[in-house]
Amino acid sequence: MASPGRGALGFRSGTKDPSGGFTCITVSPYPVTYTLVVPKKIDEKHVYRERIYPRFSTFFVVVLFIVMISIAYAAAIDTYVGLIIFIIGIVGMLLALWFSSPTITITGEHGTRFLSVAQATIPLDVISRPRILEADELAAIRRGQIATTAFINIRGNLPSVAVSVLDPTDPHEMWVISSRRSKVLRDHLESAPCHH
Repeated sequence: MASPGRGALGFRSGTKDPSGGFTCITVSPYPVTYTLVVPKKIDEKHVYRERIYPRFSTFFVVVLFIVMISIAYAAAIDTYVGLIIFIIGIVGMLLALWFSSPTITITGEHGTRFLSVAQATIPLDVISRPRILEADELAAIRRGQIATTAFINIRGNLPSVAVSVLDPTDPHEMWVISSRRSKVLRDHLESAPCHH
């Protein structure tokens, strides 16, 4: 147990659960004592990591549009104004495309591993049967004909990996994830220690 310290709310101290899974923090604002049980931070060693950038054609079209706008401003107002518009547009485009590109990760070196896509995360021990979707299956999912309750993160015409969700309380029956390295992602999901 850490040495108690006195703070604005009174005495506080921290202990680690013997299992290593939780951190307990005790806060004592007189005359009541509260004990908070906080999950420890997940071991974030990346077993797999991939950011899904847009296709080159997307960059090309956006850059072409920015160039056209910049030329128009340069011709109408001033060359320097056009140059400033171009620089701001390029920087803004790169930032927008970067932050809008989802990242796929599998984290955790010991114990439970987690699959994360963008802001969504699921333990690997509640998913099963990872497989690469055929083109007709992916087209049907796009049209909403199958897997209507699936968590879908599809980008362009990239190959997609589907996994079934075993947790009956989960609102999603499956996850569908686009990946440029779909075979590698599927193999990582199949080889996970907690995989069913």
